[in-house]
Amino acid sequence: MGTTVPIEGDILIFTDDFLLLAPADYMVLDELSFFHTVEGRPTLQLNEIERLQISPLFQAIAEEFKAYNFRAASVLRAYLHILLVQIQRICATQEAKAENEQGKLAQKLTRQFKQLITKQFVTRRSVQGYADQLGVSVNHLNKTLKAATGYTPGQLIRQEVVLEAKRLFRHTDLTATEIGYRLAFDDPSYFGRFFKREVGVSPGQFRHDMQ
Repeated sequence: MGTTVPIEGDILIFTDDFLLLAPADYMVLDELSFFHTVEGRPTLQLNEIERLQISPLFQAIAEEFKAYNFRAASVLRAYLHILLVQIQRICATQEAKAENEQGKLAQKLTRQFKQLITKQFVTRRSVQGYADQLGVSVNHLNKTLKAATGYTPGQLIRQEVVLEAKRLFRHTDLTATEIGYRLAFDDPSYFGRFFKREVGVSPGQFRHDMQ
């Protein structure tokens, strides 16, 4: 048996809320194919040129996070966007060489679904409705998205609703009832139950915690 070599490295953790600050950022995650990989290894092997493109960004993020100077969150968010774009460029090059046709179709379906729910999650909550638009069966859509993202179509739709609700609670003075109506919940009490089930706290508690 060979000698086991310990793995060394850093972990970068961020939330959707941090990355997707503005509505215009909604499409960012949809365009990053490495978040929706259906087949292949969940790692990215870098050559020397690629490593020199990525390493300085990790270092800059680490230094900014430690210093945490004026508007550090804005700087960190900008670095994160650049890092993800650079990674996507590398992935795109590697995927063009390695992806088989089935994998490409699955990733395309995943991106198309997420683009649709970004635009329609308020008015359309039915998985069947999205499957019809994409020209696939509900079963195929379920299997593809579960493999690509780890979530079912229904879960992804609910996540989109929750993300928008959180954004409205944080950046507007709308009441919970008004936010519920804006998100197509006719019953305010049902919206409250839905939010608490998905987030773990009531709308009122979430807004209080944000303040």
